[in-house]
Amino acid sequence: MAVNRRLVSLSIYILLFIMGLKIGNNKEIFASIPSLGLYALILCIGAMTGSFLLVHFFVKEKKEKSEF
Repeated sequence: MAVNRRLVSLSIYILLFIMGLKIGNNKEIFASIPSLGLYALILCIGAMTGSFLLVHFFVKEKKEKSEF
């Protein structure tokens, strides 16, 4: 079992490395980083806010149910 996990982890690391090389060599991506950065920031803030609100809602809901 541990061998499988190591092989999967190694495969993922190799895949990420190769993807990083391909993206790093792509000039179009570097040229569009300023506009991509703004969209990434908006997406990140939205995801964090949504996650926070959902966790807050479910924790509050769980506390209310446990009080009864």
